[in-house]
Amino acid sequence: MKNKNDMAVMAQKIDFSGTVCVQVKSESITESYGYANRTDERKNEANTRFGIARVLSFLHQLLFVSL
Repeated sequence: MKNKNDMAVMAQKIDFSGTVCVQVKSESITESYGYANRTDERKNEANTRFGIARVLSFLHQLLFVSL
């Protein structure tokens, strides 16, 4: 992924809901997608706190997309 637009396209493609932080050398990109709580439609933000199950789910999705 080369920019924020690439991340947005991938997040939409896999229906990702969470926050992504990518750092390459001294440059970093942080973006949030979807809802922290879909029922209340509370959007994710860079400071949203996630339960461990959500982190593990993200790692699983990351692995799956990387393959």
